[in-house]
Amino acid sequence: MTLPPPRLSRAARDIAKQIVSDELDPYDGAMKIWKQVIDQLDNPIPDELWPFKSNASAIEDCLWNARESGVDHDELIAQCKQEIVQAARALVGDGGGLMHSPTGRRITPP
Repeated sequence: MTLPPPRLSRAARDIAKQIVSDELDPYDGAMKIWKQVIDQLDNPIPDELWPFKSNASAIEDCLWNARESGVDHDELIAQCKQEIVQAARALVGDGGGLMHSPTGRRITPP
């Protein structure tokens, strides 16, 4: 498995820091991680990044459904945003590491 470039690890952590500090809305931050980091990976998505994509996708579906049917999903959106913030805190509090090698060893970007 090819590990993500360090610049993508740094980008994900920088966006996560903005989410944790309330500089960036959790949904907007998760979308940035999805589009600017995850979509750039040539290898499987690291476990640490899945919550950003899955929750952003769920919010996207809720927003679409609300537009199309008029049904609000505010509670689910709030739960997804909370999970994004938790994932961001875990990523920021990760001791500077982000990705794992295939053997499970933590890789610390420079």
